[in-house]
Amino acid sequence: MINQLIQLLISVFKLFPRTGRRTFARGTAWLIFNLAKKTRLRAQANISRAMPYLNNHEVRLTAIDSYKNIVHGVLECFWLDELEFEFDIDEKTRAILNSGRGVSIATMHMGCYEIVPFAIQALTQRSSTLSNIPDFLHCAKKVYAQADIHCINKKESGAFLQLLKGIRQNRVVSLHSDHYADDMELNFFSQKTGAPCGAAMLSAYGKTPLLLSYGILLPNGKYKIYIETLSQEPVGPSKDSLQQAMKDIYRRFEHIILQYPEHWYWSYKRWR
Repeated sequence: MINQLIQLLISVFKLFPRTGRRTFARGTAWLIFNLAKKTRLRAQANISRAMPYLNNHEVRLTAIDSYKNIVHGVLECFWLDELEFEFDIDEKTRAILNSGRGVSIATMHMGCYEIVPFAIQALTQRSSTLSNIPDFLHCAKKVYAQADIHCINKKESGAFLQLLKGIRQNRVVSLHSDHYADDMELNFFSQKTGAPCGAAMLSAYGKTPLLLSYGILLPNGKYKIYIETLSQEPVGPSKDSLQQAMKDIYRRFEHIILQYPEHWYWSYKRWR
């Protein structure tokens, strides 16, 4: 019933232009942000920790803008087939993607979370990713299937091995790597936290380059997809090599977030 209700809502949304949907999403986000005290305070606290030089007013404005972009981006995941994107890729990275080899990509919770695997599919026709879609949400799974993206459920037994198999079958695997996990301890904005090292491990055990990608919504409604190379050579399998790769990933994450703070999801319980 929930799946059918969501499908009905999506059908209604699609009757309106994307500009109208965006207006609705941003208005809804403003309302939720002001009513959901826990979400609001966590976002503001995270921003203050990462950017202590901002005053309270600037912190609040950044948190509101971020939440509006995130809510809009989540809704956009239901009509990814309508989205347009342009790419910002250097020659070295483009050569890696065009080589036909398997590739591991670390991505981020920026705006429309799933834009990277869809953009990668448009670019290479061999995109794979990991998802945490609830079992009842068939309409969301259908979006991946229609785009011919190999989407593996995070809760499935042996999910990492399936991703590794995909790498060895020359697929381009993108994994969100900016959320909290207890895989590896590192510093994020000069504060200790934990991070998932799946992207680095896929590079190491799949013997493939390690890239980083994220998408930013432009004023014209298109998404700009940035793809860059972190390591042309596979990450070493040792603990020190994996640790260094994760440090490199998170160093770039910090730079990107500081450049586009209104596009990153600040409400997550990131430091634990």
